[in-house]
Amino acid sequence: MKRLEDLRIFYNHTIYPELKRMEKKRNRLILLIGISTALCIILFIIAQLLHIFSLSLLVVLIEIFYVLFLISRIRTYVQTFKPRIMNLILDFIDDSINYGTLTYDANSGLDKKTFLSSKIFFNRSINYESEDYIKGQIGSISFELSETRVTEFSRVKNTQEWVFDGVFMKAKLQLPVKGSLLIIPKTEKPYLSKTIKHWMGSGHVKVYDLIRNKTFRNLFETFANKKSNPMQFLTEGLQNSIIKYTEEHEKKFYLSYSNGTIFMAVSEEKDILEPNLFKSNLKFSLIKEFYEDVYILLQILEDLDLHH
Repeated sequence: MKRLEDLRIFYNHTIYPELKRMEKKRNRLILLIGISTALCIILFIIAQLLHIFSLSLLVVLIEIFYVLFLISRIRTYVQTFKPRIMNLILDFIDDSINYGTLTYDANSGLDKKTFLSSKIFFNRSINYESEDYIKGQIGSISFELSETRVTEFSRVKNTQEWVFDGVFMKAKLQLPVKGSLLIIPKTEKPYLSKTIKHWMGSGHVKVYDLIRNKTFRNLFETFANKKSNPMQFLTEGLQNSIIKYTEEHEKKFYLSYSNGTIFMAVSEEKDILEPNLFKSNLKFSLIKEFYEDVYILLQILEDLDLHH
């Protein structure tokens, strides 16, 4: 709660002024769209009334080029908005003592091979998109994450179906914990049959009885290999962090771990920090939503760094 209050203060003093500047650009863009639309309509009506084919053709060509110009201006606004605001939020996050500098690249993302190597979503026939790459260090743990959208073709429905949409992270423990494990929401078991089959086929079993936290047992299915001690990785603190986030935000959380490499995924159906064109973006909720999606993963890494 204290951290959220600090974010509100940072928002008021640092992020809001930048949002205000971007809002002026948005308003100018909306005005330009309105005026140009009205002029195009007027020119088209005049051309039709005069019944001059060459004039009508000229008007159509002018309108096409002007629409392309407007699309270019809109794209520039959208592409400028996210990096400016994202970097300010990351400046706030990496002010914490345990954090190294966080870097951001709007046009990069974790690749498909990395996503599949997590073995959380076990299907190679996917359409994969990734952007908004963030890289950093928390204590001894290095990590990278990006916004990821994944779909697959359904032969039954003859359409693309959602596989995962949200934030996907890869992290490395400096001192690996023995063993490997998988954590998935119980609600998603019917959609992850290939994943479960793969993990159980490679010597992993359900570890229901080892997890004392009843709430965690009710929310998640956990698999671990027989020779490992999953509770050495899945500490009480880590379980409580995952439960707290899941219950507060109603997001789906996934985690896999093997040989010192951690993969985590948090569902988010909306594009993160995508600005509205026809509505004001002067909203703390816009910033808060992105902050919470990313910060929960970073908090879990903090917990892992503390206990390992």
